[in-house]
Amino acid sequence: MPSNELEILSPDVILKQAMGYDYISSSNYGVKINENEFVNVAGVIDQPNKIVAISNNFPVEVQKFTAAHELGHAILHKQPILHRDIPAHFAGRRGYRNRVESEADKFATFFLMPTKWVKIEFVNRYGKEVFLIDENSSFKFGGRSIGEIRNECKNLHGLARKLSSSESFDGKRFRSLAKMFNVSIEAMAIRLEELDLLEY
Repeated sequence: MPSNELEILSPDVILKQAMGYDYISSSNYGVKINENEFVNVAGVIDQPNKIVAISNNFPVEVQKFTAAHELGHAILHKQPILHRDIPAHFAGRRGYRNRVESEADKFATFFLMPTKWVKIEFVNRYGKEVFLIDENSSFKFGGRSIGEIRNECKNLHGLARKLSSSESFDGKRFRSLAKMFNVSIEAMAIRLEELDLLEY
């Protein structure tokens, strides 16, 4: 039995033990885009041969999201070979995502950051179902003012990143939400926004 209920959210274990895939981790994976050109990718799934390959050139959290993305392909899609591009915040761009890739990303998001658990852990840390910057909440970030928090966060996404990465609030210390769910700060921030857990 897992010591923490979030430990069951292991896409590599599900791919290997429940679905019979070989799970490989190595430094570089390339996908051929034309006769002479390959592009590096974060992960690849070969469904006919039941192989998932994840690039370990990225932090562990990104590797886990990529594995969940490939698990999404295994469950949702029939194409024989699919891949996850290098994540946008590593490539320095946000490109067009086709429907199949967007669905796999959504699957990974829902799998690794289930709505119910995210909301419970959010309230455990911040005491409210929706976080709003006001005098009270700003002060609970180490006696800071509204202006200081707004200047640091700049916009809704900046606030979401702060709430995803913070390890203390109102005199309490805790594991950040990103660390708790073992995802990147960026992925956790996007999830908080999707769930409407904050206002700017």
